Amino acid sequence: MQLLAYDNTDAYASRDHLNTLVEGQSVVISRLNRDRDGPTVAELFVIGTNIQQEMVASGYAVIRGREAHQCSWTQSLSSPLTVLSRLRTVD
Repeated sequence: MQLLAYDNTDAYASRDHLNTLVEGQSVVISRLNRDRDGPTVAELFVIGTNIQQEMVASGYAVIRGREAHQCSWTQSLSSPLTVLSRLRTVD
């Protein structure tokens, strides 16, 4: 039996990029909705820049199709994507 393990390389790179965008900055949170399970759905802004939009544009994040309709800027994208963590085989 082969075990599968998550390759977190992309997650760490995304986290680090996000930290560079918000570190030392005032972050504005714009609440859009509540998720069906209760958590707040929001957009983050730093000096007028939509952080989620920048993360997607720079390749550090993708849009999950189920949530795409909640953010107006996603409507202009040709095809919102759903992403799953990359799996690699561990011997």
